[in-house]
Amino acid sequence: MGLRKAFALAAAVAASCLLAPAAGAATGARPPVVWLKGEGNFTKAHRTVQSIDRIVVHVTEGSFWGSVRWLKNPRAHASSHYVVARSGRIVQLVHLSDIAWHAGYWPTNEQSVGIEHEGYTYGPDAFTDAQYRASARLAAWIARRSLMPIDRRHLIGHAQVPDGRGGSGGSSHHSDPGPHWNWNRYLRLVRQYAGVVRLSVKPVLPEGPLRGIVAWRAKASPDIGRVEFIVDGRVVHVDRRRPFAYPLNTAKLANRGYRLQVHGIAGPGRYDVEGQRVVVDNKTFALTSAGARPWMLAPPTIRLRVRPWGQKAAKMVFTVDGKVRAIDRRPPFLFAWSSKKAKPGRHVLVVVATSIDHRTATRRIPLVVPGPPKPRPRPTPAKPKPVALALASMSVAEGQELTGLVVWRVDVRGRAQRVDFLVDGVLRGSDVAAPYTLGLNAEAERPGEHRLTARAVGANGTSVERTVTVSVPPPASGTG
Repeated sequence: MGLRKAFALAAAVAASCLLAPAAGAATGARPPVVWLKGEGNFTKAHRTVQSIDRIVVHVTEGSFWGSVRWLKNPRAHASSHYVVARSGRIVQLVHLSDIAWHAGYWPTNEQSVGIEHEGYTYGPDAFTDAQYRASARLAAWIARRSLMPIDRRHLIGHAQVPDGRGGSGGSSHHSDPGPHWNWNRYLRLVRQYAGVVRLSVKPVLPEGPLRGIVAWRAKASPDIGRVEFIVDGRVVHVDRRRPFAYPLNTAKLANRGYRLQVHGIAGPGRYDVEGQRVVVDNKTFALTSAGARPWMLAPPTIRLRVRPWGQKAAKMVFTVDGKVRAIDRRPPFLFAWSSKKAKPGRHVLVVVATSIDHRTATRRIPLVVPGPPKPRPRPTPAKPKPVALALASMSVAEGQELTGLVVWRVDVRGRAQRVDFLVDGVLRGSDVAAPYTLGLNAEAERPGEHRLTARAVGANGTSVERTVTVSVPPPASGTG
């Protein structure tokens, strides 16, 4: 650089001292800047104000004067829109509508403003208060005119710029502004000078695994007027009225981990996002029934008892051959059908249950209505030999490990008035009609060994029983 140019540069920078911002400068106003146009180290463009969505913070790794001279030199093949001295002086080298060569990654160059700060990334001297304040005023002015959110996603360091190959720090892998740069202080000052009130939104969810319909709320600061509820990056609900809430039906989600977020929006460029990891763990919604079994010969009257598992039922609809015969909305769910006037042949009983979290489960029982018997001579019937009451078989075996929903079935020889089902000596239920069954939810039982006893009681008060020892494994630990 010639002596004349050096004096001109010194005079211009000295003039900027006289224009240093006062402590009470207007909020959001641009601080005083000295214009020293670079010598071609940039790309002419016509960027609009709204096209700028990043501010990249750099450190010069040299003195203020030396850095300004170098960034004006065409041989540098590098430039920056602004350079901020330790004294708080600001020099502009590239117009905001043009693209400075500062990031080492072209997509970032195209949409950002580069601000260099006099100093060293790993040097012993800290950045000065005047430097922080001057740079923050400049960044606040740029952010306000571009409607840019003031956060760490939009005000970044050179170290955060991609290199286009999966790395960071731009093409030369820079690490500035380094560990001595106080980002919290800087962002606080930028928000202060921009006149921005810190927005806040937080998700409010129950602790532990989520099941059924969950009351998902968002706690938001006063400026927020709209909240988006997001599941794994997909907006599932938008609420524009306080209190911001959404009834999340987890039954529509698979049992696994999810990222739930709330996106609070106050206006253009003013928002906050907060997320939380959760686990959905709904039990299977299913039906068991007693009083009819598939492909049985239908008796004159069928009395069907249906029980839901995994969730409470809000409604059950009972149909025969597709025709609705009954609707029940509260337990116990009992249905009856007379086959006396039905045509001989195949008929299908169906119960469709809707859970309180809007899941459905179906129990389908095909059966056969017998035709009228053909007339024939009636032989004198031999007196049947009485069959001794006995337990023929049991669906739960000795030493079996029980998990989930277990249907405990007992087959009886002889005439039994009922079959009692006992767990560890405690009566859990009785069944008066074959197939004698009891639904047992293993997840509700204490882990460890249990004694299951089936006791058949005859008409004359006699009884027989069989006992097996089973085990319930401890529950699997949940994941975050």
